[in-house]
Amino acid sequence: MISETEIIDQWIVIVDCIAKPDESTQALELLTTSMFTEPGCRDVFKAILALQADGLPTDINHLIEQLESDGT
Repeated sequence: MISETEIIDQWIVIVDCIAKPDESTQALELLTTSMFTEPGCRDVFKAILALQADGLPTDINHLIEQLESDGT
């Protein structure tokens, strides 16, 4: 079972990827979806990667649109 601290840590990484896209480029290159054990984090990270692959910004508005198009 995943601890509450691990879940919080995963969400912190996700928030940093959204709030600091210029600083998160290296993290996005190193992280993989399987590293996120919390399902919500994994879904958001997949959406961030999809936006990045399409050359779109990973701001909250684009992220919401991506999540909606993914059905999550």
